[in-house]
Amino acid sequence: MNGFIKASIALAIAVVAILFFGYQSTDSKILTKEPLPSVKIAVSTTPLSAPFYIADRKGFFEAEGINAELISLAGGTKCFSALLKNEVDLATSSNSVIMFNGFKYDHFTLLSSFVESDNDIKLMSLSGSGTTQAKDLICKSVGIVKGSASEYFLHTWLTLSGVDPSQVSIKDYSVVDLPKVLSLGEVSESPLVL
Repeated sequence: MNGFIKASIALAIAVVAILFFGYQSTDSKILTKEPLPSVKIAVSTTPLSAPFYIADRKGFFEAEGINAELISLAGGTKCFSALLKNEVDLATSSNSVIMFNGFKYDHFTLLSSFVESDNDIKLMSLSGSGTTQAKDLICKSVGIVKGSASEYFLHTWLTLSGVDPSQVSIKDYSVVDLPKVLSLGEVSESPLVL
């Protein structure tokens, strides 16, 4: 029995030592925790970017071991531009922005698609303007965001409607300025990326 008690005490001491040193080891890892890898993401301020804002608010990036800094910019063209200038590591944009930039640059990669919409672009005009179809835009000014879905949509819609886009005065604005220039009458119509 004496040998059994000695073995039991030795086993108990070993278990306590393992637990103690294991706890100390875990605790020291917490105290000397390495910083999370950081990534800057340019995110368009559109409802379609909601997954990024929700993931950030809910702590999903950090839970996956990433310190994500979201840089909110008005529109995919500005996000893409920030990526090209190396101001961010990743950027959100529409397929149209990728397409237009693909004509000029070849040093970027499409990593993933996280949302799609078949009803994202609107062509708006002021009430009483008389614009009800594409041919009504001939010799009028239309505001777009150059290199974006609004430019692609307008050219496609005009062409499919039998209107030569060169018959329309197309003006480039920031997405945040489009409602203002429409209300001030600087343009007759204004495709908006909503």
